[in-house]
Amino acid sequence: MNETKSYDRGYFTSLRRFYTPYGESRPQVIVLSEKTVSRRGYVKYAGAGIVIVAGAAAGAYYATRPPPTPAETTTMATATGPKEWSDFYKEAAAPYKGTKLQVISVSGQRLEDTLISSGQEFEKLTGISVEVTPLSWDAGHEKVVSDYVAKAGAYDGATIDGWVMANFTQSGYLVPQDQFWNNSALRDPNFNFDDLVPSIVDLNCTWQNEWWGLPYIGDVSVLFYRKDLFDKYDMKPPETWDEYTQTAKFFAKDVFEQEHVYGSAEQLKMGIDCPTSWVYRYGGPFDQYHPVVNNKYGKQAFQWTKDVLPYSAPATLEYDSMESGDAFLRGDVAMNPNWGFLAGKAVDPTMSKIQDKWFVAPVPKGLEKRTPFLGGWVLGILPYSKRKEAAFLFFEYHSTQQNQKRVVLDPSLGSVPTRTSVLSDPDVVAKFPYYPAYVESLLTSVARPSVPEFLEMWDVLSIAFSDYLTNAKGLDEATDWCQAKWEELLA
Repeated sequence: MNETKSYDRGYFTSLRRFYTPYGESRPQVIVLSEKTVSRRGYVKYAGAGIVIVAGAAAGAYYATRPPPTPAETTTMATATGPKEWSDFYKEAAAPYKGTKLQVISVSGQRLEDTLISSGQEFEKLTGISVEVTPLSWDAGHEKVVSDYVAKAGAYDGATIDGWVMANFTQSGYLVPQDQFWNNSALRDPNFNFDDLVPSIVDLNCTWQNEWWGLPYIGDVSVLFYRKDLFDKYDMKPPETWDEYTQTAKFFAKDVFEQEHVYGSAEQLKMGIDCPTSWVYRYGGPFDQYHPVVNNKYGKQAFQWTKDVLPYSAPATLEYDSMESGDAFLRGDVAMNPNWGFLAGKAVDPTMSKIQDKWFVAPVPKGLEKRTPFLGGWVLGILPYSKRKEAAFLFFEYHSTQQNQKRVVLDPSLGSVPTRTSVLSDPDVVAKFPYYPAYVESLLTSVARPSVPEFLEMWDVLSIAFSDYLTNAKGLDEATDWCQAKWEELLA
């Protein structure tokens, strides 16, 4: 297949290069009309117009940063003893009582339910109401951009995918939050930054030495598997990707007539999730600033993915993370590498046929080690909001240890904690005994390439991956083509 044709299929009909040169100090606004907007192409096209981040610096994409320097705070104590943790929010929010916040939340993964629940509790406590507008990935991010372009101030905050945080911060779509953390009237003296999972904070919440948001969901790839079937056949979760393929073959071939399940559901649909499958199979040193696809790790990840296809659900090449997860929840497959959010759906009887039949393990090892992929969402404040302080208090409240534990213990909300204390809390682990697998995965996770060209690189990788899996290109041809395109982008 020639190079031009590989760009002309389905999802990528809108793929173009509209990045500004490295040397420009301000992003270029590019106005497009009637374009098909994809999740991966979104930072190129956002409705009628979008700012594309040039990125003047080619150094570290996300800066590891200590918590903002606290301003002078008032001791949370009275003559009769310490106050309740929630009293700070009740007092801090008093000037904004009666305010109504408008917040955009991504939908489709039950993430909006978590924010809605926190909003209801926050209103009871403070008198500040929170209206959450659930929107798809594309529509939610587009709404943030259009609010900025129109200077409307219709929304106060939004959940932002960590994958676009650098673009959004550089484009002016979000407000840096240091100003709020350094205000003693707004900063909870007991917030405890050290308790936030460091990898999530470093990757998603900071940029150019400033805080831009609080971690909303701290997701990481893990292996969901049918514990009932594994126990029945005296099997353990696969430790390596070779074992994974053999396990998938066992279910798809050896016991298919008895169990009627395929070996696995993969997320290989061209787009947002296809390259994710490559990363968590990579299994070797991963250079975030100059990643390599055509080395032994990258090629083996391609090969392992292809090896399992004969034993996967028939439609697996058309599955993204949501669709592959749904196949697992229907009971169609024995294994599903996926984001941790799936656990919230797996226990819901309205969404899952396998509520008490599944468990979670870390993804298998590659050539040298496990490389689970780190994701996550961020709570950001919008620049034209007239209620920024109230929005900050709500996001801060939502992120407290106490509130996170509350929402996590309600499995219908599908929340994934961003605090180590909640992930290891005895009550939480007793109710969700698979959480230690999350912790292990977070500690060993691999972050996306930390370069401004990340999104375009992911587009190219998705094409190469798909070309190889569909036999349009051989292994060397696909990986060498991808590496050459990456080198062009990084030059």
